[in-house]
Order: sequence, then structure tokens, then C-alpha cells
Amino acid sequence: YSQLQMAAPDNESESSTTEKVKQFCNKLISPRFLMMSGIAASLALIIEGFVCFSVCLFNIRSYILAFYYIVFGLLTAAAELKFGFITKNLKMISIHLGRGPWYFFLGTLALGRQWWGILIAIILMILGVLNICAGLRDVKMNESNEEEPELGNSLNSNSKEINFLDSSNVENISSMVQLTQSVPIKQNAYDE
Repeated sequence: YSQLQMAAPDNESESSTTEKVKQFCNKLISPRFLMMSGIAASLALIIEGFVCFSVCLFNIRSYILAFYYIVFGLLTAAAELKFGFITKNLKMISIHLGRGPWYFFLGTLALGRQWWGILIAIILMILGVLNICAGLRDVKMNESNEEEPELGNSLNSNSKEINFLDSSNVENISSMVQLTQSVPIKQNAYDE
């Protein structure tokens, strides 16, 4: 009996540790944390671009990369702040699943020889992984919230009510069935 009493606190401490880890992971992929850290990383990328313009030796490749750091940093900050032109024109980086690979790309782009470039690259790649995790969580939550419509029930799609057994739909379906029955079926592509 004393062994069971000693084992119980371990199970409780393991479950509380597991719960704390889950809470920490949920905080890491929370939209607020991702937005704030994304803006901070974007600003760091912009600063790296300006630093490269002033510190880097005259090298056209370095100046082009510095320009990309500044432009992509501004673009990413605008995506994190959900500016309208981003959500309209660049839908890929307006959602977590698209922003994750984007951050990973920026991390590989920012990877350089200086310590600050390596640090910014690592932070951007970690943000990429966190955004992908958040996007997968969002997809999982959306799938669990969806209900499959049954035939005959109405489905709300784009704020329009659609009745699957509407008389016009039934007539269209029956005319399509008659049309497909009148077409000869060929077994192989070379049949005539």
C-alpha cells in the first residue's frame, strides 16, 4: 500500500508536468505570440538589411540581399498586422500554414557569416515551424467543427441557402443521367 501511495504523487507530478508542457506549447502557437514575435523578427530582418548596407563590403550580391531583407521584412510585418492588401493579394502569407514556409524561406535567406545573421535565421526558422504547427492546429480544429451535410438538408455556403432536393436540381440531375446513358461507353482509348 505504501508503494501505491508513493506512486500516486509521481503520476500526479507527471500529469501536471505534461499539462504545463501542453500549456507552454499552446502559448507558443497562440496567435498573439506568433504575431508579436513575427513583427519583432521582421524588424530584426529590416535592421539586418540596413546594417548590411552600411557595414558590408561593396558587393552587389550583399546589397541585393540587404534590399530583400528590408522589403521582405516590411511585407512580413504587414502580413502579421493583417493589412488588407496582403490578405487580398498574398493569401499565402496571410494564414499560418503559408506563413510558416515563408518564415523558413526568410531564415534561409538571412543565414550569413555574421553572428547576428545566424541568430536571426534561427529565430525565423523557429517561427516558421511554430506557424506551421499553428496552421495544422487550425486545420484540425476546423475539421472537427465541420459537420457533413446529409442529402436533403440545407447547407449554408457563402451565406446562401442551398436545398439539395430542390425541384430544379432534381430536373437537372435527371437530364444529366439521361444524357450520360445515351453516350456509348468505350472500354479502351483506341476503341472506335
